[in-house]
Amino acid sequence: MTVLCALAVGTPAVGAAEPFGTVRYHQMVPMRDEVRLATDVYLPSGPGPFPTLLVRDIYGNGSAPGRQRYARWATEHGYAFVFQNARGRYDSEGAWYPYFQEINDGYDTLSWIEGQPWSNGKVGMFGTSYLASVQWLAALGQHPALKAIAPAMSPGNYYRDVAYPGGAFSLLSRASWGIGLVGSRTNMTFQPGL
Repeated sequence: MTVLCALAVGTPAVGAAEPFGTVRYHQMVPMRDEVRLATDVYLPSGPGPFPTLLVRDIYGNGSAPGRQRYARWATEHGYAFVFQNARGRYDSEGAWYPYFQEINDGYDTLSWIEGQPWSNGKVGMFGTSYLASVQWLAALGQHPALKAIAPAMSPGNYYRDVAYPGGAFSLLSRASWGIGLVGSRTNMTFQPGL
């Protein structure tokens, strides 16, 4: 992923002396429908603008140890790192309906990053599972700032490979996923027939 992002997003400043030059926690980034998404921004030490690595997440917030490792690695290598909770998850506003808003929210987040004074306008995304799905969906929006994605553990067809493998609904898979999401602040919306 380092090579993919470095080539596609742009050559970052090498080895900033101090990671996390600036950290901005809990910025509420507005989407086109005025719902605001909780977003943490980590900037390297030194002068910008910087290429940016973006993670949009439903499973944890930016203070989780794994998320802090991502931010440290990114800033140590001269990237801005943006961590955002998806709509309706943790401190983000709105209702979360899986996959439904991710194209527009991804596009609006990329526009927000591109417009920041610390951004050089080049963004790469990475992540696994649902964090991979949001990358594919953001790519569908064809935002010019999105230069690279690195999705991992992402099925080719969610209907056939995850929800209905072999044609039968996978209750165990879907129920365990849903149960795993309970316990964090979320406003989940289920719409029959979608």
